[in-house]
Amino acid sequence: MGEDSRIEERKRYNMPFLAACKYLMQDMSINQGKLAKLLGTNGSHFSDWKSGKKRVSMDKMQSLLRISGGKINRFFLSGQSPYMLLENVPDE
Repeated sequence: MGEDSRIEERKRYNMPFLAACKYLMQDMSINQGKLAKLLGTNGSHFSDWKSGKKRVSMDKMQSLLRISGGKINRFFLSGQSPYMLLENVPDE
């Protein structure tokens, strides 16, 4: 697997996490720097995640779930569900 395909794979993997981050920043009325602090990281990691330079760690995903206060669907973050918010997950 070439470097370009690894970058694209990391981008696809990170996409749900970044979408959930964007939602939470709007929902909580905070900026990326504040969210990064809540996640225990710095703002530069967001550009690494967006560019596919790095994969989001499970630790950061768990932190995001905690920060969301139960709003974000963990299966969405792992790419196993199309529903970001738990309130939108069908009962079935």
